[in-house]
Amino acid sequence: MDKKNQKKLSRFLALVLRHKPEAINLKLDAKGKCSLPELIAKINQRGWPFEVKREHIEKIVADDSKKRYALEDEMIWAQQGHSLTDVQVELTKITPPQYLYHGTAQRFVSQILGQGLRPMKRQHVHLSKDVATATQVGSRRDSKPTILRVDAKKAHEEGTEFYLSGNDVYLAGKVEAKYLEMM
Repeated sequence: MDKKNQKKLSRFLALVLRHKPEAINLKLDAKGKCSLPELIAKINQRGWPFEVKREHIEKIVADDSKKRYALEDEMIWAQQGHSLTDVQVELTKITPPQYLYHGTAQRFVSQILGQGLRPMKRQHVHLSKDVATATQVGSRRDSKPTILRVDAKKAHEEGTEFYLSGNDVYLAGKVEAKYLEMM
């Protein structure tokens, strides 16, 4: 599988494991997991430019720099980022570090500073443990992203729950504007 097809298949996995499993009539369990053989069969039934095999999926899971997917005991799932409300992936509730970071496009900054960080169409707000990662995330929507520093310790002390996904992404249901500061 060449890099172009690997990227295409990876994006399709994100779609069906995080947002629209019905696109291939896939059933996820309550934790967002599904059978790897079933996933492969459903992708191939849908029709793909090449026959998708186990090793293709394993390569995507292994090579993904953000570790979006997990694969264990014939089950595969997305670690976080779901828009599906009936899926609750296993997350570890944590006491966060003093600061976390959020990268965003400049056009969203005034709204965020007014309303705080909201998950929008996702289950959680995604936060980074360092500025470099937040910059990388924010760069997807803006060549010069704005980085917001989150006073996670204070937010946690005042009732905001934080979680850590299996791929080390910090998550929160929402973060009020009073805990945000532009960098």
